[in-house]
Amino acid sequence: HPKRSQVLLFQRDDEIVVAINAVHEGFKLRFLRDILGDQVTSFTDEDRVRWKSLENDGFYAALYVRNVRKVIMLRLCTMIFDDVFVADRNNRWEHHDSSSTAEPSYSKREMPPLTSWKSSP
Repeated sequence: HPKRSQVLLFQRDDEIVVAINAVHEGFKLRFLRDILGDQVTSFTDEDRVRWKSLENDGFYAALYVRNVRKVIMLRLCTMIFDDVFVADRNNRWEHHDSSSTAEPSYSKREMPPLTSWKSSP
């Protein structure tokens, strides 16, 4: 199992795709699902194909969220994951290291080590 739990947030307009690096951390996804409720929707078959390439780097698209502000998703994720990476539709990345505090005071402009990633689908 990875030493650090990592989550990727891909923001496109009012949609956010959540990808995690550890399938065994399903309890964290259940926590997010319980809080976000009706904002969590299912992936279409087309969406599953689009996000499949992340699996080459050990990440799995797990949640598809609509109409939740980025700041809310970021706050929730920094509470439960060690590293939170956020990409907007222009492929600009932010890294929030929340391994020692749930409220990191700054973010770095860096992306996770993805080898098969081109840009936000």
